[in-house]
Amino acid sequence: MKAPMRVWMEITNRDYETLGTTLEVRRYLDSGQLRLSSILLEQVRPGDIVFHWWRGENPPVLLGWSVITGHPSVYEAEELFVDDFDIEAAEAIQTSKSTLFSKAVSPRARKAHIENTWTEVPLNSMYELHKPVTLPMIKQLAPQIFALEQQLHESQTGPLHFPFTGSLDKGIHGACSRYLARFPVELLDILPGRPPTVAELTDIASKTLRILNVDRHYNPAVQAALDQHAIDAATSLLVDLNYTVIDVSGFRDYQLRAIRDGELPLHIRVVAAKADVETVPATEALVVVDRIRVLDDAFPPITGRQARGGRLRWWPKGTCEGAATPPEGEYPVTEEWQHDD
Repeated sequence: MKAPMRVWMEITNRDYETLGTTLEVRRYLDSGQLRLSSILLEQVRPGDIVFHWWRGENPPVLLGWSVITGHPSVYEAEELFVDDFDIEAAEAIQTSKSTLFSKAVSPRARKAHIENTWTEVPLNSMYELHKPVTLPMIKQLAPQIFALEQQLHESQTGPLHFPFTGSLDKGIHGACSRYLARFPVELLDILPGRPPTVAELTDIASKTLRILNVDRHYNPAVQAALDQHAIDAATSLLVDLNYTVIDVSGFRDYQLRAIRDGELPLHIRVVAAKADVETVPATEALVVVDRIRVLDDAFPPITGRQARGGRLRWWPKGTCEGAATPPEGEYPVTEEWQHDD
């Protein structure tokens, strides 16, 4: 496990039998903004550890911990209103940059998407602590815990997302109000009883991933940034070539639909990569954006990666053969095409 293990804390009152099966939270607030817990959940990776703070007991209790065994995924709890999508209306909308599906989706469908979209991560199972840690036990440790929080604030540049709330004067109130929080590994040295050490957590996490044959190092955040960067670059090029462009990546097995007066619509597959792309078989029109740089960040949300540059090539009749420049054109990806969330 070359990537550093991180530790989190789930704060929940879900049924006891479901602890250690998944982490899952609604992705959006009612306003449509991303929940902070969903942003944090999208940062986890296989091999991370999550402790379970259970509010199903009175007082609440830190029951145990689990190994995260998969990458974050986003899913719809219920199907959207597909018939609310009007492709003719979408084609009629033209902007200087691109035409997006969201402009052709009804308020009812958008509301359903906000209410029914969840972020989920699989877990192996829960390892129960030898001695569960209750809220009164945590409150007794308030001076040490707040001293650690202050130390971490001074040494860390970004948000801490600490799992417990309160103050040195008034003591600990309890766990934070969010579903998910960071759990500094230094807390393991403060907790009473015999909590697992970092070495023990790492060893069990490594064994779990090996047994399940899970690739810890694949990063969906990077691939999402590459894909969006390539779609943005392809859209900008096609708009410059007088096409009306619709992003259909969430609805079809190709990514863009391009329409120009007097021509049949193009169904365009967009391929994104950091390395050179040699050959891509395709029956539809094809855009390849390779040699993309992704600006790395040790701890970004999935929507915060930034992709830069690249080489764009496109074949209106599909199938890229070899790395030679096609007659249809090779273009550098210019600054105004770059995707930056």
